Amino acid sequence: MPLGHGVTVAFGSVWVTGAAKDQLYRIDAATNELVATINLGAGPVFITAGFGSIWVVELRDGVVQRIDPETNAVIATIATGGHRGGDIIAGGGYVWASYYDGLPLVQINPKTNQSQIYAGTGFGDGLASGAGSIWISGRTIARISPPTWR
Repeated sequence: MPLGHGVTVAFGSVWVTGAAKDQLYRIDAATNELVATINLGAGPVFITAGFGSIWVVELRDGVVQRIDPETNAVIATIATGGHRGGDIIAGGGYVWASYYDGLPLVQINPKTNQSQIYAGTGFGDGLASGAGSIWISGRTIARISPPTWR
């Protein structure tokens, strides 16, 4: 098995990011066999599943890659402006990426693949979705009611 970093389970597979080789690995959950290796950009680490896709934050190039699990192909590269990502989740109707390099939180519209900065949260690290809110931890804990797309 490849050396991994982030992991999520979705679409009958285990998806593992491999920042050392800038790749995403798809492992069949039933057989433990590596079924796909997907080349990504610089430093893919944080990963989530949602809205029919796999989403990966890349640490060194300020993008989120959206992967189609039907084709194992990158279908969108979404600029976020952040580096040194902290986490990524799907919740509240959007995909959210946090960063701990001064960019607080990025909201991605899964219908359009457009991103925008959601200000006012401080440095971000961990993310969670629950209790009708998005939660971000870092220097402080912030509770954000999922806004409509602005």
